[in-house]
Amino acid sequence: MTGKAIVGLIVGSFRTHGNTEGIASWVQYYVKSLYPDITLKVYTPVSPINLMSEPIDPVVPMKISSPEQYVNPIVRSWAKAVQECNAYVILTPEYNHSYSGHLKVMFDHIYNEFRGKPGTLLTFSGHGAEKSYEELTNLTLKFGVKITGGMHFSIPMEYVVSNKRIVPNFDPNTSQDSFLKKLTPSLVSELEKTLDSL
Repeated sequence: MTGKAIVGLIVGSFRTHGNTEGIASWVQYYVKSLYPDITLKVYTPVSPINLMSEPIDPVVPMKISSPEQYVNPIVRSWAKAVQECNAYVILTPEYNHSYSGHLKVMFDHIYNEFRGKPGTLLTFSGHGAEKSYEELTNLTLKFGVKITGGMHFSIPMEYVVSNKRIVPNFDPNTSQDSFLKKLTPSLVSELEKTLDSL
């Protein structure tokens, strides 16, 4: 590949009181540490492009061959952002045995921009997130993502049923979330499967 590779970290939740921001920070830390030459761009359902207030285009995304063909300028911007990525890391908490509805909206606005590109899938919950991983696998395969890595994992129940949350701005030297340290070798291994080839 010529030029600097761009990796899109697509984060399926923007709940400010949840654990996703902390998990995303952990993922960002290791992508940036292991691959300093990669440009990492982080996308949530509302930032930097807010897709939550936008209606789905009156065209069938599967029939769109260029971002310029989307009617809605915000959807057009999102399509361009996804298209410029060389690979994806797709992260979502598990809600009711599936990925988040917000993540589904991020996919439903577009289609072909994902096709043929490698991706790592990450799902988490208090009970292993296996169901959401299966659902996310089905979704991303439908959109043509080449799944090259992935993992589903548990976070301690105290992070789910109490006010305790995974701290954003992950730093392995100061993190109090010891379970992340145990998960890090698996995360690194799965990221390498996708990002080593860029």
